[in-house]
Amino acid sequence: MRLALTEFSARSTTGVWVVAHFPDAALRLVTYAVLVLEWAVPLLLLSPWRRESLRAACGLALVGMHWAMRVLMDIGSFPSTMIAAATALLPASLWNWLARLRPNRVLRSTDASSVV
Repeated sequence: MRLALTEFSARSTTGVWVVAHFPDAALRLVTYAVLVLEWAVPLLLLSPWRRESLRAACGLALVGMHWAMRVLMDIGSFPSTMIAAATALLPASLWNWLARLRPNRVLRSTDASSVV
């Protein structure tokens, strides 16, 4: 991430601001965090322990990482595509929890027949 923001020509105006105002050590830390995340997510997704919570954590971490890329770099539709793909990793229990938060906004399967 550090190299992409300091040397990469496709950084956004927010990325330029981050390079100017954040210390180099913070950018290095984010760089290593991205590398650890990219290596850890496939291993954690294959883990047989705490599958549901690990899937939710991995999916949300990937969404956060690609959202940050979207804000800091102008790299086309890649971050948006990867955010959409990462939502496939989120377990059904998380989607059900979100649906309970906003019950009037979600189309229930019993209501689907009346839509047609």
